[in-house]
Amino acid sequence: MKKIIFLLFAGLVTLMLVACGGEELNVRASFPTGNIELNGTSITFSVSLIDPDLLLPEHQITISIEGNNAVTPIVEDAWLRVPRTFTFEGLTPGTTYTVVVETDLPEEGNVRLASREFTTAEVGRAEDVPIMITNAEEFFDMANAENGTFFELANNINFEGAQAPVMFNANRRFTHHFNGAGFALQNLNQTADEHVSGAYISIFGFIRNGSIRNLVLDGITIDNRSNPGNTAVYAGILASRIDSIDAVIENITIKNSALLVRHNQRSTADGWTNVANNRSLFLGTVVGAAQGTIRDITIYDTQVEVTMSNLMQGLTAIAGVHIGGAIGLIEQNRGREFSNFDVNIDLEVNINSNRVPGQSRLNIGGVVGFHRGMDRHGEVALESAVVRGTVALNISMNDDSSAGAPWIAVGGFIGSVDAQQIMRDVVVMNDVSVTFASNSTNVLDGRLRIGSIIGWTLQHNNSFQRVVSFNQTSVLNASTTTSNYNFELMNTSRTINHSNISVRTLNSTLSFNSATVVSAFETLDGSITDFIASQWVLDILATIL
Repeated sequence: MKKIIFLLFAGLVTLMLVACGGEELNVRASFPTGNIELNGTSITFSVSLIDPDLLLPEHQITISIEGNNAVTPIVEDAWLRVPRTFTFEGLTPGTTYTVVVETDLPEEGNVRLASREFTTAEVGRAEDVPIMITNAEEFFDMANAENGTFFELANNINFEGAQAPVMFNANRRFTHHFNGAGFALQNLNQTADEHVSGAYISIFGFIRNGSIRNLVLDGITIDNRSNPGNTAVYAGILASRIDSIDAVIENITIKNSALLVRHNQRSTADGWTNVANNRSLFLGTVVGAAQGTIRDITIYDTQVEVTMSNLMQGLTAIAGVHIGGAIGLIEQNRGREFSNFDVNIDLEVNINSNRVPGQSRLNIGGVVGFHRGMDRHGEVALESAVVRGTVALNISMNDDSSAGAPWIAVGGFIGSVDAQQIMRDVVVMNDVSVTFASNSTNVLDGRLRIGSIIGWTLQHNNSFQRVVSFNQTSVLNASTTTSNYNFELMNTSRTINHSNISVRTLNSTLSFNSATVVSAFETLDGSITDFIASQWVLDILATIL
């Protein structure tokens, strides 16, 4: 019994000495949880030193991976207060590593100040270890991947005319991160009846909070004319709809492609007829309806053609038809950045419609159909853009005086703007035309607005800076009187701020500030930014400063 009591007493004394020794040392380290980044081949973390008795200033701190001699330890002089950030590279994906923080003190020797386990990301779960796509089968298999997977093209993929299914829709949205690495998806079609009858038609479909970067689309055909769906349709070549402000689309080239859409019509034994229930349409080569960030876009040698019947009645703010060379609709207060567009396409819209009761809407623009705003008022909404090609609207509309007239806005740059934003550094040089059939007499009732730059602005305090237009804008075969449509640089009943804006139309020169005739025409190779900053454009702007 005495022996047991003695052992207990000795153990208690030992614990007390260890505790006292710990209190005397009073130094440790920690890993702040908010500063950790786990990639596939690297880990980044921060280390804080807690040293109230200032035992460490004369000593060095060693940070190492336990049991791994292949990774060189980090040795630094001790620091105080502010945490320091460190990175270990050359690691293996999906592996757990123990990071140790140590120092050597004169009396205590080697002291472990802290340790923590970190697990690197599996392949496909981080940007530095994407799943590589080498062929068509692997591309289409993205539809089965876990949300948030990272993919990268390893080479061009020639689909040789294969059919693209709708991989992502409202039930299964694209949340991945796709890096084309500068390679191309080539000769891919979405034309089969089973693929084009739904609400979302495009290669990538419905995008949530993912990203698509550094990709070329070459020889893509999206065509629903054989089997249009009886639903609201979001149509594009790259994507159909983006519904997250965190989504990013950047550095995309679309060339040698076509977007061909039939809407609000159905096939009968006697041919195509108007449907009873009119649906909205959101259409753009990049995306039909957008949120988030879209930048560094190049589109050329591409055709967009829309054939449709009755316009959708305006039951909501965005109901209607919104068609843009790049983007159909930018959703209200959900844009983050839209910049660097080079759009050179032929856009044609053909309407054979009855007048629809209520205020139906049709917005058509060379770049954007309907712009409803950024996430903060006063933000730059669109900047650095060159617009070329053609925008053509052909209207045949029955004159039914019992029904309301539609609101129609057609612009060389944007169809309609309903936002208080800044737009700057834009050169518009596409040709805009509107053609009426003989049965459309007085149908428009003063609600057609054609703008060389913007068809219609609905908000006060928009600001337009360094905008140049020298396109040809015309109304052909009009059986209406001139009072029934508005034909100007920018149509608006609102107050706008403007500087450095000039336009040359088919028959006259219109400008804000002082009149300027733009008589020269040049095409320049290089980036949009180079074009905007070119001496030719600067000379134009210098004359109206």
